Amino acid sequence: MVLTIGIVSAPTRRAKALTTAGYFLVLMAIGAFAMSRSPDLTWPQVFGSWALYDLPPTVLLLTFLSRRIRAVGPLILTFILLALIGSGAVIAVVGSQERYIRAILGVTTSLGIGGTGTFVAMLVIGFLLFAIVGWAALIWIGRRYQAKKISDESVTVDASGCSSRSFTR
Repeated sequence: MVLTIGIVSAPTRRAKALTTAGYFLVLMAIGAFAMSRSPDLTWPQVFGSWALYDLPPTVLLLTFLSRRIRAVGPLILTFILLALIGSGAVIAVVGSQERYIRAILGVTTSLGIGGTGTFVAMLVIGFLLFAIVGWAALIWIGRRYQAKKISDESVTVDASGCSSRSFTR
């Protein structure tokens, strides 16, 4: 949310800094409230949880929204996000059914691929399958942009908002 506000309505560095400071003040208020309810909770645990769950996607989004690649960053992020979802989806689908696991292990065992190789192969296959979906999404977004049905700002805000929800939840 802070990244979206920074793009859409914080025109100066001061406004962006105030938005970021507000974010951390809210985090500290939530931490203080939680610590009043749980005497075992500490500040390092509050900020450690933030660093574990919110810092990586924030850094990733900031990387794709940097000034040098801001024009294409959200599109690249959309493509990568869809491809990575594919890796997770294949593992989730295959892991949910024993018959799928047995079928895949039958194939990979006959090829001489062990358990780790099978896992990596499933990740790569899922990535590649969903990369095709990501490529199709990029083409669709590009056509809508050329037809002036979407703007630079809508692409950036939609990509950063959608991606941060996907990474943090």
